[in-house]
Amino acid sequence: WLYVDYARLAEHARDWDNALIRWRAVASRWPNIWDALLGEARSLKELQRSDEAKDVLLAARDRFPDQALVWAEYARLSEHLRDFDDAVAAWKRVRDLDNKAPWVHWGYANALRLSGRSDDAENAIAAGRARCPEDRGLASEYAKIAEQRNDWASALARWSSVQAEWPDDIEGYLGEIRTLLSAGEPERATAATLNTTRLFPTAAHLWHDLARDEARRGDWSAAEAAWRPALAVDAKIWWVHAELAHAVREQGRENDAEGILAAAVQLLPDEMWLLTHFARSAERRRD
Repeated sequence: WLYVDYARLAEHARDWDNALIRWRAVASRWPNIWDALLGEARSLKELQRSDEAKDVLLAARDRFPDQALVWAEYARLSEHLRDFDDAVAAWKRVRDLDNKAPWVHWGYANALRLSGRSDDAENAIAAGRARCPEDRGLASEYAKIAEQRNDWASALARWSSVQAEWPDDIEGYLGEIRTLLSAGEPERATAATLNTTRLFPTAAHLWHDLARDEARRGDWSAAEAAWRPALAVDAKIWWVHAELAHAVREQGRENDAEGILAAAVQLLPDEMWLLTHFARSAERRRD
């Protein structure tokens, strides 16, 4: 396995020329190691030699017809080549060989979706969920499919199920927010965002989104209330300081806004744009 690890090192370093050489050396010395053929094919694909990669995988399929990972690699290459019907057929073979792994059902459904068969993709995900009910990824994909066909009610119901089954995972809550925004319900999306910040107070991007929503509505006090916890989560993002100062200034508290920028410049002295905001603050005071 030392030779295999040596090839994987090159692959992880994205040194595809050396990865190809090393995988071919493994395949030559140990022809029954099918993983070497997959590594050779991946390297060829990354080197923009997809036709050669396909030939390698076709040969691998013939030699190892019952190896699910060989068929999965072929399916991914078919997707890369945008031969989605071929990808669907390959993923179906993977599923026939191993229907217990969640990623198999996801791969099959994704290929169906790419081929334009959204109803079949939804059925495939539903079947995968029945087979692997403990997998959050399949549950999330089931909700995303409803989003993709603009079935907002079904998407919200499915995201609600994700939240109920995995309450400590943020993805279900982000899915709900995204769906509400797509459905044209910004007020409900803001309420959902606020609820999510309470559950995940260290998720800075949620505070950013909430603050921007409040600013768009002109509620500068609420925007300030959102920017402050965002700053507490990560004080090294210069523009959060600037946005907080802006929200404070819009409430007529010019001195407080300048104090925020002065403290930010002390914390992040090398941020040119922050210095620019601080200079403009002095301009406004004609200082």
